[in-house]
Amino acid sequence: MNEGKSIFSQLIGFLPDREFRRCVARYGGDRYTKKLSCWEQYLAMAFAQLTYRESLRDIEACLGAIGPKLYHLGIGSTVARSTLADANKNRDWRIFADFAQVLIRTAIKLYANDATGIAEVRDLYALDSTTIDLCLALFPWAKFRKHKAETAYYLLSRVLSPERLNQVVRLHWGIENSLHWRLDVVMNEDQDRTRMGHGPHNLAVLRHMAINAMQKEGSKGSLRGKFKRAGWDDDYLFRLLELF
Repeated sequence: MNEGKSIFSQLIGFLPDREFRRCVARYGGDRYTKKLSCWEQYLAMAFAQLTYRESLRDIEACLGAIGPKLYHLGIGSTVARSTLADANKNRDWRIFADFAQVLIRTAIKLYANDATGIAEVRDLYALDSTTIDLCLALFPWAKFRKHKAETAYYLLSRVLSPERLNQVVRLHWGIENSLHWRLDVVMNEDQDRTRMGHGPHNLAVLRHMAINAMQKEGSKGSLRGKFKRAGWDDDYLFRLLELF
């Protein structure tokens, strides 16, 4: 029995769907559309982002598993990965760019009087960072570590000067480092796919406890090295557990 709206439906309820329809009409996004309207495409991709789907096949499988509940999410029918791929390839990207600007303007109004730590609230934009691993032998200019190469791509909602872009990227990585850089490097937290119930919160608490114990432990070595040592040496593991 349906006991109420899902969390996703409640989140989507805050979106100004009238503004979205205006963006779609501006560029004729739903013209000649038989399957998967622009709104359904947006919902499918938003659902994929919030649930950490990693591919079109993953999105299709996850939405297909929901079955009858798709209607309550605002999606009329099952979403095939080929249909979603065609929509992502052929739909006018300006529909979603314009809608993003609508949401950013709304956020600016909501947080204009809050202590957000932003020096000037008008200077606000969306930033997405994607890191791509590369072969060091083929891309020597992208050297990241001794035996590893990678490069990063950034998507922003506004055109910036090279100087300002450099500042924004540095600020972005400053936030990443201050929040969970150690958890990702030491314990690969970003690779964890636990999403249900209290699991993510409980695991985050345990990871913080483990890192605090390794920092209190007096021996020399990096946190990553101590983490590996705890998996190899039972005596060292018990010594860490005593520090919890």
